[in-house]
Amino acid sequence: MNQKLLNVLSFGGTGITLAFFLLLAFFPLSTGIETFSLMYATFFFLGAFVGLKKGEANTSGIAFLLGFAATSVLYVVWLTFGFRFAMSLVFAGASAIFLYTFNPSGLLDAILTPFAYFGGFIFSNLLFANSRIPTIEGALLSISLAGVLGAFIAMMVAFLRIFVEESKRFSQKKPL
Repeated sequence: MNQKLLNVLSFGGTGITLAFFLLLAFFPLSTGIETFSLMYATFFFLGAFVGLKKGEANTSGIAFLLGFAATSVLYVVWLTFGFRFAMSLVFAGASAIFLYTFNPSGLLDAILTPFAYFGGFIFSNLLFANSRIPTIEGALLSISLAGVLGAFIAMMVAFLRIFVEESKRFSQKKPL
């Protein structure tokens, strides 16, 4: 994939996650979706600008796409024919484990991975905000837990990948 696009998605997704934490801490829950959407968009574009200027992200950009795709698929599946709670957690875990095929460009990339995944999750939730998903029993809880679990697994996979790559590099060094 294009490196600039991955940087934009990585830092933009991290910006969305930062906006989520700020909204959670400082805004009442009665705040309208328009305000939330504006804050998310602002922080996405601020993060995307930072990503264009600085940063070299590989895994975290893919994590944003996976978080968005996994959440969108879960919404579509729940809205069309329903799903089992455990299967949505397995689906989120499998999408995050797919990240193992990508090598993080560094420690910062691995650190940004769960935040970018969660940013993709939030972005997908914004797209489906006006759906009938809250009326389906267990769907909203299932999707929310799948997003949080997916971000956690993405973080663990990114750090595992760095550990494996560094171990290979360390074992290839010749003794003095």
